[in-house]
Amino acid sequence: MIIKNREPSKELKKLRALKPRIGFTRETESYHEYLEKGFDGELTFDKRSKPLTEKMLFLNDLSLKQNNSECQIDSIALAANKLHMFEIKNFEGDYSVIGDKWYSPSNKLVKNPLQQFERSDTLLNQLLTEKGFPHTVESHLIFIHPEFHLFNIPSHLPIIYSSQFNRFIKKKNELPLKITQTDIRLAETLLSLHVDEEPQDNHNLPLYDYDSLKKGIFCPRCQKVYGPPEYTSFYCTACKIKEGTKEAVLRSVEEFRLLFPERKITTQQIFEWCGVFKDQRRIRKILKENFKREGENSGTYFR
Repeated sequence: MIIKNREPSKELKKLRALKPRIGFTRETESYHEYLEKGFDGELTFDKRSKPLTEKMLFLNDLSLKQNNSECQIDSIALAANKLHMFEIKNFEGDYSVIGDKWYSPSNKLVKNPLQQFERSDTLLNQLLTEKGFPHTVESHLIFIHPEFHLFNIPSHLPIIYSSQFNRFIKKKNELPLKITQTDIRLAETLLSLHVDEEPQDNHNLPLYDYDSLKKGIFCPRCQKVYGPPEYTSFYCTACKIKEGTKEAVLRSVEEFRLLFPERKITTQQIFEWCGVFKDQRRIRKILKENFKREGENSGTYFR
């Protein structure tokens, strides 16, 4: 059973919303691709571990704090008073390890994933002790990409490669797993401790302001700007998909809220943000049907 679904991080959502509206530097584009690839790897993990979701409680994308330390955990699975922690990497190509240093296929030094992995493992054990849960922690570093290989790595490390993953899932699935009341209480506790905050100092996001961003509604597939709607739909001339007017406007409102949480949602503001309608009537109708109206007359806004 999935207790907490997986979603793109706020950081990734912001980059997706900004990409068609602002020019990315090479560094920002590279970072965006890195986040997208990591998220794709997590989705692949979810798909391949699906047989276990009927026997275990899954919590995805948890951000936890313990003793002034914070860590991001890709997935946790609970059953039979045992906590399985999964750190998922979507690395591709031949990597090597020399001492505690990791090198990419191009021989560039990369961040050692074992350091974050060990920090998360330690934090979870401390948290379980503090909260009085009897669970043991079993941690797994998953390299989900089939074209990944790691040279010079000690054999005792808890690493699972893509070629081993199906056997790992099958072996776990054959165990007499049973979700206990203690597992349920721990899942609820972890969910309550989840910190849904954005990093305060995120230098990977480009600087932006409202006036500098390109306005419009952009195709969710190819990110080309839509022309005016045809009746109740938008049509992308580039990739030939159709999207309902209401769905497209609501998607654009969510992007606006994500990028400018301090600004009020008004009919005039969203009309300007979407930049594709001849008048405000359709915008006003969609906002009235999907948001709570606040204020009166010229001070009216939605939330």
